[in-house]
Amino acid sequence: KRLSFSINLGPARGVHSNVVRHRAEIRAALPLLSLLALLGTGLYNALIFGALHFTSATNAALLNSSIPVWTVLLSVLLHRRRPGRMELLGVTVSLCGVAVIISHGSLNGFVGFQLNRGDTWMLVAMVMWSVYLLLLPHRPRVLPSFCFLWVTGVLGLIALTFLMLVNGGGQVFVIPLSQTSVTGVFYLAVFPSILATLVCNYGIDRIGSVRASQCVHLVPVFASVIAMAWLGETLHWYHAVGF
Repeated sequence: KRLSFSINLGPARGVHSNVVRHRAEIRAALPLLSLLALLGTGLYNALIFGALHFTSATNAALLNSSIPVWTVLLSVLLHRRRPGRMELLGVTVSLCGVAVIISHGSLNGFVGFQLNRGDTWMLVAMVMWSVYLLLLPHRPRVLPSFCFLWVTGVLGLIALTFLMLVNGGGQVFVIPLSQTSVTGVFYLAVFPSILATLVCNYGIDRIGSVRASQCVHLVPVFASVIAMAWLGETLHWYHAVGF
């Protein structure tokens, strides 16, 4: 069957008019929108970028695989949702793959595994993202996709700015301008922040938060391969088994 895929982006120039048109709905849902912005843009990103100063890209990607587990557990607590047998089986099998990678394919490696400060921050961020996934279906559906992303992006930017000022004691941080830094900021702004979020929201609307969260188990696969190609990290046999 032919698969159809469409997201109601609307023209970028129409975002302002959509915000004005739906200002009543935005005002009514401001507490929920602020919480989604804080979980999905503010604290989540701040914790991840902070964690990457203390842990490797591969470890960070592996810890992303805890999102389906937190999503299933929190769906039971928040929505009284009983997970299906296939969902539990899928999470279990995927976690076994993660365990193989963490342990380097040996029991001693698994017993000796320790979380550093960066890993702990990553786990906290994963719990926040799981809550975001579960709250997302309750957002105002009347808001077009790009309008919702813009509103939560602005609210998240306010939260991030506040966190930066508090963390930096009011100091202004300047990113050195270079081809690498500009390319990195451009990529983060366009692909993970906008396109990936739009596609993620679309998927959650179609199949639900719990099922959509299972796709997170692909993150370690992609991230490990990219880390090997760009960051010089080594890909071992236990990575392949875990994948």
